[in-house]
Amino acid sequence: MRKKQLILLSLILLSMLVTLSIRSTAQSTNQRSSPGPGLTMDQLNSLLHAQLTSKTSATNMTEQQVHVFMNSAIETNLAAQLWARMELMTKMAARGANIASTVRALECLRDGRTNDAIRELEAKLDTDIMLSGDEMVISKMHYQIEPFSQQSSGLRQAKEYRLKFPRKTADAISDGRVEHAFSLVEQK
Repeated sequence: MRKKQLILLSLILLSMLVTLSIRSTAQSTNQRSSPGPGLTMDQLNSLLHAQLTSKTSATNMTEQQVHVFMNSAIETNLAAQLWARMELMTKMAARGANIASTVRALECLRDGRTNDAIRELEAKLDTDIMLSGDEMVISKMHYQIEPFSQQSSGLRQAKEYRLKFPRKTADAISDGRVEHAFSLVEQK
């Protein structure tokens, strides 16, 4: 069981590192370029490495050692290969859905259908809130990973927005998941 958890952790790290490497190559090569408010790429990489390796056997590994370990696991372990493929396919599908949603909202705005654009963006926000809440619970419960400040502050912003502009859908389960995600940032 411990081996499966280590493999799963390795794959999560791999997906994070791949995402970071893609983002960092797309950005300026200037090490001071900021990926978000108040963080440089170096600071973000250090934060991710610390979060990823804490409370694991990889705590004392360098970023390079973790990278080599994960790559070797992907090359030699069938479960790791399948997990990596599943993770990549999931991210690709989610990215495609995100693009389609953005295009629909933009088309509505350009056509003067503001209410349709708002509905599209509200639905997208609900999805992001629910997924963020799910990720916070899973990462804390199974991997003892505390949420990143950006994740918590994003949920707080969404909660403040929902207080100004309340929204209930016809789907009580989704509404409950949104409320649950908001409750996670109340606990801090």
